[in-house]
Amino acid sequence: MFIINAEIIFSDMKAIILGAGGFIGYHLTREFIKNGIDVTALELYEPKPGFFPKTVKVIIKDLSKISDEQAVKLLKGYNYAVFAGGVDDRVTPKKPAYEFFYNANVKFSVRFLALCKKAGAKKAVVLNSYFSYFDRQMPELNLAKNHPYIRSRVEQRQACLALSAKDFIVTVLELPYIFGTAPGKKILWEGLVKYVNSWPVIFFTSGGTAMVSVSSVAKAAVNAMKYLDKSLAIPVYSENVEWKDWIGRILKFSGKKPKAVIVVPKIFAKIGAFLLKLSHIIKGFESGLEPVSYIDFQYMNSFVTDNLCESLLKVKKESINKSLEETVKGCMK
Repeated sequence: MFIINAEIIFSDMKAIILGAGGFIGYHLTREFIKNGIDVTALELYEPKPGFFPKTVKVIIKDLSKISDEQAVKLLKGYNYAVFAGGVDDRVTPKKPAYEFFYNANVKFSVRFLALCKKAGAKKAVVLNSYFSYFDRQMPELNLAKNHPYIRSRVEQRQACLALSAKDFIVTVLELPYIFGTAPGKKILWEGLVKYVNSWPVIFFTSGGTAMVSVSSVAKAAVNAMKYLDKSLAIPVYSENVEWKDWIGRILKFSGKKPKAVIVVPKIFAKIGAFLLKLSHIIKGFESGLEPVSYIDFQYMNSFVTDNLCESLLKVKKESINKSLEETVKGCMK
């Protein structure tokens, strides 16, 4: 490895990606290879033929079932480590939800990074959620206190950054709504696209949020290795988009004419959220996002204003239209 104009030029660099077989992992793998980095995918299950490029080495191993000594031996020889595992708020586990999200997002990622550090890795990236960013920016909302999933992401950020050292740089990427597709992976926006296409009038909330293309996420992960010499949590986004604008774009890319978007009064949304929470209680489940209080966040313009992704990671802000169109057309197939 050598440096020209403060940029690292890769030579004999090797990365291990836990979760490379996922939607984001698919794009991470290709971006790393594009930048001359050898990639090893650490997976629980054998990937489908053709999912990974032929140059990718695949290790099928459950780290939770081997000792630290065995794991360190397995993880030796990699300069760079990426944690692209964990679970998001779409999963509604049995109560208590916090224990479930803690094990998946905090305990698992911290052990992986600690083992990679011990094995000699120099840099690591953790894929996190932009809820961690908003917990810092909007302390009055008590996001971590009210929502088990958000608490797990905040604690994941804190615990992973605490592992950093002069010779072990940790970057936590706080990710918003992500668009794009990957072969054989279910598109999480299918339900929304179907709703927007099938109803004559769209009922939605006010507000909006930050959005990003999956290709930008992959570039941010690689550039964290290229440019960063200190550990940081960095929100990654391409655009801040209001819900009404977002729905209009979905209709456009679906080949549909514009439709009226009616904002549901917040009180009605909270009643619906309360009924959902009651259903969870009856069934013994608990949402990672407490339904009733989350409505306040849903109705806000939860926009990212931090410019670290562009200034430090050199990932330029760009329209999400290309990745959103790909997503919409993938859903319609």
